Amino acid sequence: MIKTMVENAVAGRPTRFNWGADQSRVHLYIDETVEAILRGARMPERAPQVVYNITHPDLVSLPRIGEIIMEQMPDTEITFEPGGSELMYKREPFNVTATTRDFGFTPKIGIEDGIARYLAWEQARLAA
Repeated sequence: MIKTMVENAVAGRPTRFNWGADQSRVHLYIDETVEAILRGARMPERAPQVVYNITHPDLVSLPRIGEIIMEQMPDTEITFEPGGSELMYKREPFNVTATTRDFGFTPKIGIEDGIARYLAWEQARLAA
């Protein structure tokens, strides 16, 4: 969804979702996703757990994500309607304690900075 909102914002197109006003997500900037995976892969011993949550611990509403993009791209229009997608379920924050403990990984890039970086990347990509 961030991809759609960012691409439309940079292209000057409005983004309208007929659902999502009451939905939330957790997000992790791609560079940090790679960092966490590499930390896990480079562990000298076998990881003590089979499964790890690699994500940001903060749950962010979809409308808030739209607001952040509109704050950074003021001419952008992003709207959400109430309701969820058929594929959606109630989201909760993920527990990332084991990832921090075993991989030494803690996300540092918040949603605002991650979106700013993504917008800059998309603008540079289109300008190339």
